[in-house]
Amino acid sequence: MNRLLVVYPSLLVASGSTAATFTAPLWLFAPLAALVVLALLDARARWTDYLWLIGALRRFDRARYRRLIAPFRHSWCQRTVAYFALRKFGRGRDAIGYFHTLGYRWWHFLPDNTFSLGCPFLRSSFYKALFFGTKRQRRC
Repeated sequence: MNRLLVVYPSLLVASGSTAATFTAPLWLFAPLAALVVLALLDARARWTDYLWLIGALRRFDRARYRRLIAPFRHSWCQRTVAYFALRKFGRGRDAIGYFHTLGYRWWHFLPDNTFSLGCPFLRSSFYKALFFGTKRQRRC
């Protein structure tokens, strides 16, 4: 059950895209099908992030959790991973408080810089991380 909670943002996008794929016109089928595949790859990437963060929290001092979860602040999926990883150690409210002090609220579900030239969906590093994982993930 915990595995589904960690990746539920990505699965939510995948299920919505799947439903839209069957009701959309034919010319929208390919983009929506691609979105389903990307969302499922994102779920796999978030799961490996979760496993890495759990391992890091076990190895290092849990009092320095802010330093460990700082790279996970850029998107709703990553913040969810950090929350559930800290919740496993009884510090879920600390993750929410940390992201709240950075200015993130419940309605911030799109990644940072989505509507700018620095959009993560326009960068090759985004797709490289989806298909092959990040350096952090490959090290584990």
